[in-house]
Amino acid sequence: MARAETLNFRHLDVTRARSDDLDTSFQTAVGLSQQQVAYATASLYCRVARLEGQVIGAYSMREPYPAESLFADGSTDPAALAAFHLQWVGVRTDFRRRGLGGWLVGHAIGVAETKGAQCLDVSFAEQGDHVAVAGALFVALGFVQREAAAGQLGFRYQLIPE
Repeated sequence: MARAETLNFRHLDVTRARSDDLDTSFQTAVGLSQQQVAYATASLYCRVARLEGQVIGAYSMREPYPAESLFADGSTDPAALAAFHLQWVGVRTDFRRRGLGGWLVGHAIGVAETKGAQCLDVSFAEQGDHVAVAGALFVALGFVQREAAAGQLGFRYQLIPE
């Protein structure tokens, strides 16, 4: 497939991922492990974007785990129960720097909102070449930096109910 200078997002077909969608070539291109792919394709919230039948980008998101919403005293934090987690976003190398990553994050925000989420959280390792680019992308999309686990950067997008 020849690379076009502009990417028309209307030509993308976005669907729930099947086990064969995130093949070895896609895993290598976006730096995913087999474990990440296995977990993602078992998830209800893994989506792939295809252009002319080829998977060019994908993301995986999950609902909160009930244990994440418990306070030390055993009571429940309703805000934590409403926070979906964007686990990863991947775009094939030859389709990067064309807005697809941001568009996929926007798609994830829409899916989370339709499922009743109040916010979408993302966190990733503080080390690596991706940190500056990913941090700038999430801030540009309206995410704000939040507290995260040691060695991690965290961002949150607050959804506003209609």
